[in-house]
Amino acid sequence: DKFLSADDYYFTDSHWRQEKIVDVAQHIAKSMGTNIPEDYKKLTLATEFKGVYAGQSALKCKPDTISYLTNDIIENFKVTGANAIYDLNKANSKDPYEFFLSGNQPLVKIENPKNTKGERLIVFRDSFASSFMPLLAQGYSEVTMIDLRYMNSSLLNQFVDFTDAKV
Repeated sequence: DKFLSADDYYFTDSHWRQEKIVDVAQHIAKSMGTNIPEDYKKLTLATEFKGVYAGQSALKCKPDTISYLTNDIIENFKVTGANAIYDLNKANSKDPYEFFLSGNQPLVKIENPKNTKGERLIVFRDSFASSFMPLLAQGYSEVTMIDLRYMNSSLLNQFVDFTDAKV
């Protein structure tokens, strides 16, 4: 099955448009033995988004907009290691994509009080996970995201409990 197409990415940036990848998140969730909702409220930031391609191109590019998805589950996430799932303070920063999970962070934990199954997921992430993980995290009680670009792997056991977690 084909899930991603050029329309799923920002025109001015290499990252996924969160509102376009729900089918990808649902497919991955299902293949990992969990489910996530299909229904979301779509909101759009007022800030224009000029991604990395806009700055590198000699062409005048129309800026993108950043839309994001929310629902009762996402709104009740407890986040540690980032300011918020959707960090409105970053929406007007140099890189508005940092709006998702406060940008690149070495270690972020999402706790989902609406999921009481106790299943835990550990994800080795990059920047694409910033917009993707709010969707997938709905299928777990706890998700820990590790970015090895910003954390030495020799420190992992000091900060992450791998016991009974999917990785």
